[in-house]
Amino acid sequence: MIERISVLHANIAEQNTDAIVNAANTSLFGGSGVAGAIFDAAGYGEMTEACKKFGYCETGDAVITSGFGLPAKYVIHAVGPVYGQNNETDAELLASCYYRALQLAEENSLTSISFPLISTGIYGFPKPQAVKVAIDTVNGYFSDNPHSSIADVVFCAFSDKDKVLIETMLHNNRAEGMLVELAVGDALGAPVEFGYSSDDIKRDWDGQMQDHRIPKGFYTDDTAMALCLADSLLACQGYNSYDVMTRYSRWAAEGYRDSEGQPASDIGSQTNHAIISFRRDPVIAKHIPRIASAGNGGIMRIAPVIIATAHQPIEDAMTLARLSSRETHYSYEADASAEIFGAMLHRALTAIDKQQVIAVLDLSTGPVFDDIIRRVIKTIPRESEALLCDRGGYVVDAIAIAVWGFMNFDTFDDGVIAVIKLGGDTDTNAAIYGQLAGAFYGYHSISNQWRVDLYQEQDIKKIAGSLYKLKFCDVVETRFEEDGGDIFIDRTIKGVDRND
Repeated sequence: MIERISVLHANIAEQNTDAIVNAANTSLFGGSGVAGAIFDAAGYGEMTEACKKFGYCETGDAVITSGFGLPAKYVIHAVGPVYGQNNETDAELLASCYYRALQLAEENSLTSISFPLISTGIYGFPKPQAVKVAIDTVNGYFSDNPHSSIADVVFCAFSDKDKVLIETMLHNNRAEGMLVELAVGDALGAPVEFGYSSDDIKRDWDGQMQDHRIPKGFYTDDTAMALCLADSLLACQGYNSYDVMTRYSRWAAEGYRDSEGQPASDIGSQTNHAIISFRRDPVIAKHIPRIASAGNGGIMRIAPVIIATAHQPIEDAMTLARLSSRETHYSYEADASAEIFGAMLHRALTAIDKQQVIAVLDLSTGPVFDDIIRRVIKTIPRESEALLCDRGGYVVDAIAIAVWGFMNFDTFDDGVIAVIKLGGDTDTNAAIYGQLAGAFYGYHSISNQWRVDLYQEQDIKKIAGSLYKLKFCDVVETRFEEDGGDIFIDRTIKGVDRND
């Protein structure tokens, strides 16, 4: 699986990737503009003679030549469509030339390739649509070919504005991946959750979604609570502690956001206690002591707050991750775990290598944070598998399992299967891993069959997109007296207004 898609505001002719892509015409002549610059830099005569041997190239196809005098070893000449001249097949033809360029790179054992935004110059393809086609096609290629020799894809933007456009769409794809892969992991792991040992799963599970106590592809509490949280963030345009807990309470009692529309039947003990306490008295007074237990429920659902703060400093994401976890998991260890995992997710949305994702010690909030990081790092090696088998619902174990799967496997598919085969709390472990892998690999890294099988897959994807469009997500109000200031509001006091 590709580990790096980067974007540069750069002259493509100067790139030293194994191949660069020339946005060619059907005659393969150099012409003017970028294509002419590539021919000139390569050696106009040599490149022209090389292209003459092909004679002609169909729209949507590509051919490969030597790079001659260019830093790149090869030039792949890809012919994009003239917008509006192809009976509404422009997008298909544009996708085809990107895909064919990648195939040619693969056939020649190349490891890196640079693309321009094909057809967006004089061919008139609108840039937002063209960028979407380019990103979807590149991601789709690596989903089809997870063990490709190509490790680096560079999009060369003509301007800073184009660079921002490409980066925004790339990160949106990762945001979609974070939320959808949470749900995929949940639905995959649910049939073998508890009652099955790691050995049982390795022997009997076929690696697919299955019917069990709920239908194949339906999700459990992990996804349901994430969707409750997402709905609240979008409705309140920020984090409202009371609204979040009201939605969790409705999920538990009424089946709001449950995949079957039934009152929740699978609620963790700490979450259940928090919901019952909220119904009785929603305010958490500052004298109430923290508990010792730290279950994994606080981080299984945090993708929405990370996506909603994607455009903000990482510290903002960590704060909302902690506040979100605290609603149901009132312990210092759960707080720190949410900060750690939230930081990893935030970095995964933009990181170009995995080490950047997990290296969050520089964001330490104290000794508990530091201790958890040290414990997680110890279990990263592949041979730690035996130590992680058949683990229950402890939050530090959950982070360790997610990081182990993320660092030791090159695709979402391989990683999530390996995580589930560890046994233990399989659906939640897979949902937590899915958030991390999805934020890094993106939506298109998911197996097509799993996307088809997942209940409400397109709705979940759309929700992720809506969260990503939030320009700023702040704390609206909380029910925790320890927060003080302007964000704590006691709603048990008669007559209190939100704007007081």
